[in-house]
Amino acid sequence: MSPLTARSRRLMAAVAAVAVFATAGCASGNDRQTTGSAAKAPASLVISSSGNYLTSFAPLWAAEPDFKAIETKYKTKVSFEPFNKGSDALTALLGGSAQICNCGATTGLTAAIAGKEVRYIGNIFKGTGQVVVAAKKYEASHGSDVAKFANATFGFTSPGSGSQIAAQKVAEHFGLNWGATKQLALGSTTAYSPALAAGRVDIVVMEVPTAIKAVEDGVGYIVADLSDPAKAAPLIGNIIGAGLVTTKKFMDEYPELTQDVINALVSGINRVKKTPDPAAAYAALPDAYKKVNQDEKVFAKQWPFIYPSFVATEGTVDDKEIADTYALGGFSSQDASGAQAKAYFDNTLAKRAAETAHK
Repeated sequence: MSPLTARSRRLMAAVAAVAVFATAGCASGNDRQTTGSAAKAPASLVISSSGNYLTSFAPLWAAEPDFKAIETKYKTKVSFEPFNKGSDALTALLGGSAQICNCGATTGLTAAIAGKEVRYIGNIFKGTGQVVVAAKKYEASHGSDVAKFANATFGFTSPGSGSQIAAQKVAEHFGLNWGATKQLALGSTTAYSPALAAGRVDIVVMEVPTAIKAVEDGVGYIVADLSDPAKAAPLIGNIIGAGLVTTKKFMDEYPELTQDVINALVSGINRVKKTPDPAAAYAALPDAYKKVNQDEKVFAKQWPFIYPSFVATEGTVDDKEIADTYALGGFSSQDASGAQAKAYFDNTLAKRAAETAHK
């Protein structure tokens, strides 16, 4: 078993333990309503989200009109609850305080491998939504050659996190022995730029918005783009970035609502695809997004990195992407053989949405 797989197993154990604890006392969002016909919904629909209105999830924000329509149709309240990490957003889903999780594909996969009946029902973007950033002082000497960082310190949030996994894969692609590199877990994405500026780390895989800010502040420079699927594939494979994860129980109890949520997502994806121009894209996003992301000039610098990740998806995933995502996460063939793992990636609703008028 590789060290990465061992980390994944520890994460699975933690997910299982937290879920058992959290389920004991939370069902506040599960009071069902019937809206006339068969359109059932909980009193509130909470979507736990990794980050607060991140640009990486633009299709979700662009779907605001569709979510408003869902609120009217089902007489329910749709809300997005932000978390610092995808694993925390997943915990909210498993514990029952959220009904859907907007989180990384491998985050939910960890729970599925642990035996949880969770389903990845709609893809938001392909690629990892990240770029590799190094301290500014290395730009002239190291450039984009990650092999030159053999004696440097790699930073990430925590062992087994998406940032750590991507950093390892990129390092190994350039011939580095990951086990021999210096590494530092920083705990949070907010620590990335300060750690680079202080010289605590030399190279980090970070989300595009954080990376652009680091570049703008003169703290770092972009070494490699993992957000654009075409550029990421040679380095780490054809990766499924993030999407919507829910429980099989929720899907079975609210089939029409679940389909409408994915219809909304696919509508949002197709709206975003029509706006390669940053100004048009920013204008199309809702006020709730703009309140958090007020600097349109910064958005304009993020958009060229992030936009290709939306163009690459229809809301579904394919077998090659699933295999590469398993490999990136360090999951073994044994991990993939379980019943819940096999059922985890579910294209049914997204295919149905793509075949209808949600374009």
